[in-house]
Amino acid sequence: MRALQGNPAEGPHLLWHGGIDKDFKEAGVGFADRTAVNRLMAAKPCLSWSEFDELMKLDAPKIFAKSKIMQLLREVMALTYYAHQTDFPALKVLLSDNAPEYNNIAPLRALCWVHDARYYNKLNPQIAMHEKILENFKSRYWDFYDKLLDFSDLPLHNTAAELAARRVFRKRHISLHTWSDWGTQLRDAFMSIIETAVKLEISAFDFIHDRITKQFKMPSLATVIYPGISRTF
Repeated sequence: MRALQGNPAEGPHLLWHGGIDKDFKEAGVGFADRTAVNRLMAAKPCLSWSEFDELMKLDAPKIFAKSKIMQLLREVMALTYYAHQTDFPALKVLLSDNAPEYNNIAPLRALCWVHDARYYNKLNPQIAMHEKILENFKSRYWDFYDKLLDFSDLPLHNTAAELAARRVFRKRHISLHTWSDWGTQLRDAFMSIIETAVKLEISAFDFIHDRITKQFKMPSLATVIYPGISRTF
């Protein structure tokens, strides 16, 4: 949520509205807790993460002590804010694996084809007839995948995203962990610039040199991604 909301300094924003009780219920928040939160949030429907925690700590300490319930409440209202905000283009389709943390971020959820295929690769039939059935299925499965490549408007897998994330783990294996929060922010910002530049086919070295020397001859990465954005970085 921090990333999707532009990493606000005060933490993700939370939004409450009159119809959110259904979302609280589906998330697993009990009736009594939902009623109390609805009463409190009706007076201040939009709060930052820290402001919400302070409100609950003062006016609903019993709910505040329930860490799992608090997390569910934050997640539901953070997603609600993201869906209604206009500061950033909201995702319409999200391609991911089947991990539950990706639920409800976008109206449409596309599952990664490669992750789905792993379930069939894990099968270990012990009878020759079953082995043949599985091999025939996997052959038809990938034949269908090849045909879909000619018609897909969206990627059929999220391998590119996973490869980008893997660079962070490689960096951690080489350099171990950072020594401070500032070091973590610096590492993440530096790697984000490099990965974004690579995807945009821009020289990361030239871009960083342009910014360090304060020449600002190259456009910001944000304006390359979204030409309508006028901010410079």
